[in-house]
Amino acid sequence: MKKILSLTDRPTALLTGYDNIAVGAMRAIYEEHLKIPEDVAIIGNDNIRESSYLYQSLTTISPPVLEMSRMGVDLLIEKIENKENRVVHNIKLNPDLIIRETT
Repeated sequence: MKKILSLTDRPTALLTGYDNIAVGAMRAIYEEHLKIPEDVAIIGNDNIRESSYLYQSLTTISPPVLEMSRMGVDLLIEKIENKENRVVHNIKLNPDLIIRETT
């Protein structure tokens, strides 16, 4: 993150792979005396519990964990019962965007 922040044309927003990465990025931004979200907006991904308790609560993408779990169990049961060899399943699930203080 420090390397990104040192760029002449640094980004004004950041989407991280996980909330924990976003937390580290937030620290680097604070250490550079920049403001969130005014200088750099941040969105995490996975909505860990701690995201809402940070000094500036983290905007994050919340995966539909319950629905993912149910579908995984259903696919496993289908595989056991039908002995189907189909490997590819096209499944679309919609995550929720939880808007907080970092955007």
